[in-house]
Amino acid sequence: MAEPKLKGKEAEAAIARLSGQMDKNVAKRPWKPATYAALITYVAEACGAKFPAEGRTAFRTIMEDSDFSFSSNMKKYLASRGILPKEEQVDQPKFE
Repeated sequence: MAEPKLKGKEAEAAIARLSGQMDKNVAKRPWKPATYAALITYVAEACGAKFPAEGRTAFRTIMEDSDFSFSSNMKKYLASRGILPKEEQVDQPKFE
């Protein structure tokens, strides 16, 4: 499989910021609406956006709503780069 083409400077800065906050074990990195909301916020900030504290929180909360976000393509892109796991890790129930 060919290596994915990297995104632009601002996008890569946002990706680096997000991945630096994630669990270092790639298999345990979940991709949730809050993760995607953080990435979008970081992209906006990398492009020069300035949020007042309340506005930043409000923006991230809105972006967590799946009706406002389309995160499946970015999830696939990050998995192809080894930043996210290729498959979701499923916790197995423990039986005693």
